[in-house]
Amino acid sequence: MNINKFRKNLIIRLILLTVLSFGIIIFAVIQIANTSFIKSADSEDLMIGARIGGAVGGGSLLLFNIIRTILTLSNKAKLQKAFISDNDERKKHIEYKYSKFAVECMTILLGVGLIISTFFNIIIFWTLYITLVAFALIVSIGKLYFNRKY
Repeated sequence: MNINKFRKNLIIRLILLTVLSFGIIIFAVIQIANTSFIKSADSEDLMIGARIGGAVGGGSLLLFNIIRTILTLSNKAKLQKAFISDNDERKKHIEYKYSKFAVECMTILLGVGLIISTFFNIIIFWTLYITLVAFALIVSIGKLYFNRKY
């Protein structure tokens, strides 16, 4: 990949980050408006706070990434440094290794949690079961896709 294609990818990433941040802002405004005017019995304050806090935290991270991407695109030296960092083979190999380790750990932990949950609550069991199946499907589809692509 050359630096011009990398620059185009950064511009696409910037557009997607901006659209996503506007979506999160709209979600947060709707949540704040709903908590002020409509109080339903099934929406506890903790859940409302978690949604608003997640939206504010996610929006803050998106804003940080938008600013960082704009600064990278505006400075040629930073763009060159980001291009070299993004195409570093050693870094890619390290990311592959720890991603593989994280997938294995998640699978084991979900499996152990699934077994332990059978002693406590059927809702927790089915939640963990569906999570484990969805996780396994995502990993399998990703493996098939990337093995055929590369």
